[in-house]
Order: sequence, then structure tokens, then C-alpha cells
Amino acid sequence: AEGQKRKCRAQDCGFGNPETLCERGKDRALLRSAKALQEVRWQTDGEPRSRNGSAMELTGRRILLREFRQSDVSALAAIHSDPCVLRYYAPEVGTLVHARMLVEMFIQWANEHPRQNFQLAIVVRETEVLVGSCGIRRKACAPGKAEFGIGIGSVWWGKGIAHEAARIILGFGFSELGVDQVSGVSVYENEAVSKFARRLGFTPGSARPGEAWVRARNWSALDWVLTCETWKELAG
Repeated sequence: AEGQKRKCRAQDCGFGNPETLCERGKDRALLRSAKALQEVRWQTDGEPRSRNGSAMELTGRRILLREFRQSDVSALAAIHSDPCVLRYYAPEVGTLVHARMLVEMFIQWANEHPRQNFQLAIVVRETEVLVGSCGIRRKACAPGKAEFGIGIGSVWWGKGIAHEAARIILGFGFSELGVDQVSGVSVYENEAVSKFARRLGFTPGSARPGEAWVRARNWSALDWVLTCETWKELAG
């Protein structure tokens, strides 16, 4: 058990907290009225295409990012309930009820027009196994700004999956959505996330008080920022 704890501390790579996606009152209302998303399957070779202005798929070398489906609830719940993953999330994130709320909200976001939030499932191309979630969210953000979040199952840590998914969705945000700046938040004490964020080009701010569950553990929150200019410099 102690060996597992050391592994969790060294390899946790959640960036952005799933529970914060449910905080806004408007999104809670959307959860209650969410409609089932029709399953969509088509390849885009790395370029987003929309059908009826919403559903899309982004394809990488080993993974694809696709719209969430109602059938993803159990797999997402299994990922979030993993003690290693749940270590840096609020306790309720690990429940089946919370996973269902998230999936319904992601589906509703995909059906909005104009679409502001793109929270996509991370799937291994060869097996179609769901391994996590990542997204760019513009709702409630200032023009040109967006929020970034990502998290994957502990089985896939250290394999470059999170980095590949992050680069795909961030590239989409900067290139296709015209975002100028992307922000994210992590637990200050999560050193693995700090390394992950810096590798992507994010710049950290100062530690600040986090949400209630963060403060209850005597931790702090850390804000991160990545500009389009920095992204292009690193890409070039």
C-alpha cells in the first residue's frame, strides 16, 4: 500500500478539477435537461469537422478525442474512483452519480449552438478504450480566453497519452477557435502536474487558497496560463 501511495504521488497528472465544471448554476440546469447525444463516428485526420454544428472527432497518432456518450458513464466513474486519481480531486468526484452528471453536461455542451465548451473523451485508437477526458471551455470566459482541463486513468500515466491529448486539444483551441490565452488550475502540492504544465508551456502564478476541499487538506491552488504566442514559439 505504501508503494502504491508513492507511485500515486509521483505520477498523478490531473490538471483541472472535474467538480468545478458543475459549479455554475446555468450548467446545473443544463444537466437536468441534457439530451442524449447521437453516436457519431468519422475520422478527421487531426482536423475538426462538425455535423449539425456540434459533434466532432480529433485524431492523433495513438489516440482520438471524441464526443462523450451516455455509455461512457461507467468507464469515467471507474477512472475517477481510482484512489490514485482521486487523491487530488474532491471526494464526490469518485462517485457514479457525479460521473453521470459530468457526461450529461458534456453532451449538452456539445449540443449547444454556438458551441462554447469542447470537453472530449480520450480514447485509445486501437482498442477504443476510454482512458480520460480533456477540454477547452470558453463559457463564462472573456473574449479570446478559455479554460483547459485534462485527466487520465492511472494505468496510462507515464506513457505520453496525456501530453498527446493536451497538445491536440490546445492546438484546436489556438488554431481553430482563435483563443489568445488558456488558463488552468492545479493543486499546488501536485508536483507531477506542475512538471506536466511546464512541459506544455504553461506559466505558473502564485499559490492561493483553493476550494473548500483543498483548504481542508491544507493544500493550495495554483493557476497556470499559456498564451498563443508561447504556444507558437514552442511549436516552431
